Amino acid sequence: MVFEGQVEESVFGEVDGVSIKQITITTSTITLSVITWGATITRLEVPDRKGSKDNVVLGFDAMQGYRSEENRYLGAVIGRTCDRIGGGKFSIEDTQYQLVENDIVGASCLHGGERGWDKRVWEAEVDRERGTITMAYMSKDGEEGYPGDLIVV
Repeated sequence: MVFEGQVEESVFGEVDGVSIKQITITTSTITLSVITWGATITRLEVPDRKGSKDNVVLGFDAMQGYRSEENRYLGAVIGRTCDRIGGGKFSIEDTQYQLVENDIVGASCLHGGERGWDKRVWEAEVDRERGTITMAYMSKDGEEGYPGDLIVV
């Protein structure tokens, strides 16, 4: 199968001196844009029943929007966990782990912690011949209180 579309890469912004890339894949029917900050989908244009394309993703036009207090995880990959871990702690066998408590509603760990995967820079591998993007992140042992290294692809 031959990919018949376009793949474009650009700089979307910068975080702590690191360039945040935006990768956009366009075909005859859809346009998808993803940034390396949180592996966040920033745009998905799809046709409605009349064939008119429109963006169906909530998000921001600039990097500062994704770093603002107004951003509640829009379009991002959530992790290491999604939802809440009550009390911000859990046990594996006889070892208890204390996580970062970041939930404004109560003492719990929400969506992976204060700096979950949505607030990390991901690696992006673009395959122009196939029209694909593979995002990857290495969550290190102790990050936000979680045990063990974990590679996410």
